[in-house]
Amino acid sequence: ETKIVAVGALLMPGAARDTELSMRINAGLEKFCSGNGWMEYVDASDMTFSDGEYKSVLFKSDGIHLNRDGQLAWCNGYIRPSLEKLFRF
Repeated sequence: ETKIVAVGALLMPGAARDTELSMRINAGLEKFCSGNGWMEYVDASDMTFSDGEYKSVLFKSDGIHLNRDGQLAWCNGYIRPSLEKLFRF
């Protein structure tokens, strides 16, 4: 009865050199998780990166860690809905 929430890598301005690799890993993780009822893939990369631009306003000055607004957006827009889908709270 185990449920797994697999969270994809966030695309971060402080790790811009790894963006392409992170996107490939996320695509593989999403494919791995699809097609079963016990795994849910969470992709929040569009929250932090779109149209070739990082949404730096969601990060602390290091460009790696989410600030309070980023944490709330990630939790409420991505993590919580995935948990609710898997566990039917």
